[in-house]
Amino acid sequence: MVNTVTNIVILDDYQRVAMNSAEWDLIPGVNSGSVKISTLDTPLVYDAIDPLVSDAHILVTMRERTWFSSSLLGHLPQLRMIAGTGRRQANVDLDAATTRGILICTTDSGIASTIELTWGLILAIARRIPQHDKALRDNKWQAFEEIQRNTLNADPLLAGTELRGKTLGLLGVGRIGGGVARLGSAFGMDVIAWTPNLTDKRAFELGISRVEREVLFRTADIISLHVPLNENTKGIVGFDEIAMMKPSSILVNTSRGPIVDEKALINGLKEHHIWGAGIDVFDQEPLPPDHQLLGFPNVVLTPHIGYVSAENYSIMYQQCVENIVNFLAGEPSRVLNREVLNNDSLI
Repeated sequence: MVNTVTNIVILDDYQRVAMNSAEWDLIPGVNSGSVKISTLDTPLVYDAIDPLVSDAHILVTMRERTWFSSSLLGHLPQLRMIAGTGRRQANVDLDAATTRGILICTTDSGIASTIELTWGLILAIARRIPQHDKALRDNKWQAFEEIQRNTLNADPLLAGTELRGKTLGLLGVGRIGGGVARLGSAFGMDVIAWTPNLTDKRAFELGISRVEREVLFRTADIISLHVPLNENTKGIVGFDEIAMMKPSSILVNTSRGPIVDEKALINGLKEHHIWGAGIDVFDQEPLPPDHQLLGFPNVVLTPHIGYVSAENYSIMYQQCVENIVNFLAGEPSRVLNREVLNNDSLI
């Protein structure tokens, strides 16, 4: 680096845990002051970039919380490395970063946290846990507001529903979807799945049934999404798919927001095409305070925390430390855009 001090900025440290999640002092120069580490615990303001960020040589990111467009990268003249977390860096304009000589490095990440959150959402909806919790705090015993309004016994599911004997439908059975499938079987559910490339061998390994997409939407009691976001999966759950679903069904998305057409989901909830939803990911993040999904009592929402756990943070941040150490030593590791390595002025 030309400067005497190398500036490292950790972005999006919402829970303020980054510095305690890894051994940052392993980076040469941290203790002597030739490397300075700063953290930001709020979302980046794109039209008023913090001077800490604009002067950074290395940025540490947390998954997809900040979008690095070509325009943003153009306002970061000192930036030489983005130490990303997770295997994919869909939040970075990779071509623009490569053109500017900015190295993008990745890390591993655990899958248990997302699998467990998926089941947390399913159980919360099926057993009405948020409603019962609130009612109990309001001194109401087994009588939350929806039940009190249910004078004609119009919705017997308000009491909650069991998972055993129900059908779990999965869109995607990779590492995360496969883990969700195994727990579904443990709950005594029949598990069915669809993806364009799902083989009979993979289905047999997981003990599940491979079905056509329409069959999945029409027959599953709970549908959980575990596909990556790309041109083929964007909006894959839309008006037609939600209209096929049972009125007693639950839709869960811990994958990526745009996989579900939010307008279709909101319409499906309003028209009672589905009974409930558990959503961890959204088209716009952070979710606006006036978003319509916040108004449905039969929807459980979490703020994109599928990957958020102390264990996962430790894995990702510690590997960021390793990547930074190797970068500063002239031996970059876990590089996503290796074309940049041909640039002799990288370090």
